[in-house]
Amino acid sequence: MRRNSFNRFTTSALTTSVLLALQGTAVAATAQSEIDALNAFYTATNGDNWADNTGWKNGDPCGTPWKGISCVTGSDGYEHVISLVLNENDLTGTLPPEIGDLSELIRLELRRNKLTGPIPKEIGKLKKLELLYIDRNQLSGNIPTEIGGLSSLTLLGIGGNHLTGTVPASIGDLSNVEKIYLVNNKLSGSLPSTLTKLTKLKHLYIDYNAFTGELPDLSGTLALCDPSAANVAETCSAFSYNGLSANWSADIEQYSAGPFASTQTVAPENVTVNATGGKTIDVSWDLITYQDGDGKYVVTATSDGNPDKVVETDDKKTNTAQLTGLVPGTDYSITVKTVTVQPTPGFDDSYTRTIESLPSAAKQAKTKGSKPVVIGPADAEHSSFGANKTSVDIGEKVTLTVIVRDKNNNNLNKGGDTVTFSANSSDLATLTPTTDHGDGSYTAQLTGVKAGEVTVEAKLNGSVVGQQKITIKAASTDNGTSANNGGGGSGSTGFGLLMALAGLWRVGRTQRQRH
Repeated sequence: MRRNSFNRFTTSALTTSVLLALQGTAVAATAQSEIDALNAFYTATNGDNWADNTGWKNGDPCGTPWKGISCVTGSDGYEHVISLVLNENDLTGTLPPEIGDLSELIRLELRRNKLTGPIPKEIGKLKKLELLYIDRNQLSGNIPTEIGGLSSLTLLGIGGNHLTGTVPASIGDLSNVEKIYLVNNKLSGSLPSTLTKLTKLKHLYIDYNAFTGELPDLSGTLALCDPSAANVAETCSAFSYNGLSANWSADIEQYSAGPFASTQTVAPENVTVNATGGKTIDVSWDLITYQDGDGKYVVTATSDGNPDKVVETDDKKTNTAQLTGLVPGTDYSITVKTVTVQPTPGFDDSYTRTIESLPSAAKQAKTKGSKPVVIGPADAEHSSFGANKTSVDIGEKVTLTVIVRDKNNNNLNKGGDTVTFSANSSDLATLTPTTDHGDGSYTAQLTGVKAGEVTVEAKLNGSVVGQQKITIKAASTDNGTSANNGGGGSGSTGFGLLMALAGLWRVGRTQRQRH
């Protein structure tokens, strides 16, 4: 029979001094910082819609008093709130950070309400808190690390919520805690080894979560179950319905209210693998003992650190699978995980939990045949860039070429990548657009415009492949005359002819004058 996990606390958790204080009658004014904190709490939890909000927002919290508030007179002459108890009172909304300003608080009980959102980290400021009970709400998010600051806490009750993530290692700082209730949440991951520091811990309730890995050995501190007790479950701890293992020196069943091994979602054992072809591997394993709830097995084949293939069975009654579509001649690492899908019992707002085990020990298999050469993707570091000429005359063209390769120096055999060329001085040369030849090669044409030196840079998919300097020279003739005198030869000849004709004209005139 499922025990009632939420009726384990009695007033014995409070110290005798606190019980005596609760019997007193407050006569002084409540500290203003605590009044402000209570007002913030009222607003954040929709106090106007509580089932009973008697006294709240009217008068003095300790003098009236307000519903659920108990106080004690401090040495400073003020009344201080030491107890805030509003169980089953239709609280909604969230817990405000101002809750941490109730510095004298010893007891905080907000059980069976509809609070949502995270547990505020400011709760760690409540150094005098001995009892924290906020079970059966809808709190979400992680357990704050700051909860480890509650060194006076004797009972931590945050079960029956929607808390996620892992249990912080700081829980080991709760040096006075005797009972911890994390039951019925969505917590996962491994439990911190710091739990073994809790020498006063007598009862740990972590059932109905998704914890995996090794349960720390708490046999030296937890109370043994008492078979003669009227309610045996109340004398025990509870670890069922997780994905845990427990290699304790003592029999863990002596401490657990229910069976341990048969209620854990753990990885199957005796996994065997057999490569039956170039693209197939057959896998089999032992069915796990735990068959409560629906579920399946997940088989994963990994090569070079990448999960290449994942296969899921239809149910947990199937213990074979075939991995297909694999690469021939490839080494694979095969693991199997167990997945359980189970409703959470005994909740006002039931939900379905999915528990996934750790993977089984990896088994190695190599598919048959030869591994094909895989080319790509393009890699700028291993690609090359060059020019067919590094020194040209003005007007002469240079062919710029990028050969694209992958990280293994394999030439790509197809186009589709982005290759760009750029020159550091556009007035010295012009560049044509890049031509993709579709075979992993890319070209562009550079034409010299003006004498000088230009540096061309090539990029592949935005990454630099390389740079090349191109010298552009002024063009020259065969006899070494400047190219700027092109046509000058005929110009000189014409000028010489005129001079010769002028000479002949002078000679002729002189001769005529003599006659």
